[in-house]
Amino acid sequence: MKFFVDTAEIDQIRELNDLGMVDGVTTNPSLIKKSGRDIIEVTKEICAMVSGPVSAEVTSTDADTMIAEGRKLVEIAPNIAVKVPLTWDGLKACKTLSSEGHMVNVTLCFSANQALLAAKAGASFISPFIGRLDDINLDGLELIENIRTIYDNYGFDTEILAASVRTTNHVSECALIGADVVTAPPAVIKSLDETVRPAFFRLAVTSPALKPALPHHWLGDARFMIKHIQNTLTNFGWRCIVFKWLQCRYFAMFGCDAIGSPMTACQLHDCHSFHCHMMFLSCIVLTTRPAIFIAPPGLSKPLAVS
Repeated sequence: MKFFVDTAEIDQIRELNDLGMVDGVTTNPSLIKKSGRDIIEVTKEICAMVSGPVSAEVTSTDADTMIAEGRKLVEIAPNIAVKVPLTWDGLKACKTLSSEGHMVNVTLCFSANQALLAAKAGASFISPFIGRLDDINLDGLELIENIRTIYDNYGFDTEILAASVRTTNHVSECALIGADVVTAPPAVIKSLDETVRPAFFRLAVTSPALKPALPHHWLGDARFMIKHIQNTLTNFGWRCIVFKWLQCRYFAMFGCDAIGSPMTACQLHDCHSFHCHMMFLSCIVLTTRPAIFIAPPGLSKPLAVS
């Protein structure tokens, strides 16, 4: 899997590039604006440093102007990938620019259908936004998996460029699913060397009739383990825990013998909500009266979430 760096900071790109960790760069006008430098000047410098694709984004919203901007951007360097939004005008621009032999990165993808449209328009890259989907309680990694399946089914050459990557867990899960590229901030790439101990949930499924109703990646010898919660647990991470166990409760209500084992000794670290204190969590689902019990440290008895 290729690593693109999502930044316009030259020093950070150079540091990772010297380590052989940069296969490309994604930029946008807001990132370059933060550097306080001219967009064209910064883009030229990045292209000279990195041999792989460098995504440079158009700022217009109509197809004709996007095409004109794209043709100007590709003059900067041969490794420029023109970044266009996933709108009908963006798809028109993608079709024209790709037909002229230019790399095109179609960004702001939030569904498998959108990814299918981009591939048919000749996109070199499709950029699904994992983190932004997570923000609205949707599973961004599931979208990567769905796009991978569709592209493999029909032999599309468009590369899946997982974007809005915020955690090391996003990176490892994208690699397992088969994303072609992840683009991540330098801080995320640098933290990949840290030991991550995911939170594991287990559910024993004794009813064969229920197994087809469960997502296939949950099942393994009549058990599933959910690995989406990791050390860097944000407010969304807490909501994920509750949501996933509510799903367990739902299955239990329909005849599934759900016996939840305590979470493995997992250090949950949330620098935003808990001021970098390490926490331990155990969750138990009771089949006799389905409920969720969350027991953070310091509590004499678990909290019931019903």
